[in-house]
Formats: sequence, C-alpha cells, structure tokens
Amino acid sequence: MKLGCCLIYFAATTLVWAGTPGWTSKPIPSSDGHFEAHSTSEDLTPDAHGEYYGEKLYVRVRGSKENGVLLRENSRYMEIQWGPQSHLLGIEDHWDGHSCGVYVYAISTEVRSGHIQYKLVFESPHNEYDRIWIIEGWDMPHHTIRLKCEGRYQPEGRGGYEFEKSFPIGTRALSEKP
Repeated sequence: MKLGCCLIYFAATTLVWAGTPGWTSKPIPSSDGHFEAHSTSEDLTPDAHGEYYGEKLYVRVRGSKENGVLLRENSRYMEIQWGPQSHLLGIEDHWDGHSCGVYVYAISTEVRSGHIQYKLVFESPHNEYDRIWIIEGWDMPHHTIRLKCEGRYQPEGRGGYEFEKSFPIGTRALSEKP
C-alpha cells in the first residue's frame, strides 16, 4: 500500500488519510473506555523508491500521550474490533490485498505499575495467500469468536468459497460485564 495516495480504514468507522510518513490515526476507545488503540506510520523506512508502506498498531491507557505498547505492525493495513469487554482486541491484519489473518489479544494493566500487559490468545488458522479471515462477532457465553473466511481465486477456475466458523478464545467464558 502506498501511503502517499490511499485511504486506510482503521476499525469502527474511522477513516485515516495516510498522505505522508508520520501520520497517526484517531484513537479507537475500548468498550469500557479504559484503553484505546491507534495506528501510525512513525518510524517506517521508505523502500528503494522512497515510498512508505504499512502501519504500526499500538494500545495505551485512554488519554495517554505516549504511543503505548506496540501490538502489531505490517506492510499494508489493519482493522480492529474491540471485544464486548475491553480486555479483548481483535485485529484483522491485511498483510496482502488477497489475504488477511485475525489475531486476538488479551489486554490488561499491571496493578502496581499501571503498565499495559498483553497476550496473544487466538490466531486464525491457515493464514495463507488468498485466504481472508474477517471478524463477524463475539459469543461471550461460549467464549468464542465467529469468523468468516473467504477465498476468491482458485486454481483451474473452480471459483471461490466462503464459510463461517466459531473458534474458542482462552479457557473461560467471557462475562457480560467487564
């Protein structure tokens, strides 16, 4: 993705214009407002043609002026979806125009220091070329995430495919309230 001439869609209906290196998106607050996620192109290195690609995704305590904790970076763009509680953050990592993987992080703060802690608790299976995983929803009572999978270009002209599947996250049910 060429940052100099394209729009980046970053979660919850927020559009970010990525016109030059050093842009930062508008923060997306978590469900309870304790955390926020934002992306930036700071510290990206231009390619051989002087063009900038990708973004870095950070999480921080809401209102902080620091960048926060770097969760992920890629060479294209990402979309996020906070879980029904603020401790889960789903990331759709569009690492190629034909491919996207989903990653879910558990987010918390350390009691004494207040520092953000995170742990990868789910990764979509078979993150490969021409497989696009999209977050469709969260099932709190069954501690699962529902994903849609699309594949568009199949060998020998067989056509594409699409299906939905639920995957477990963690080991205990998600409660209705944080």
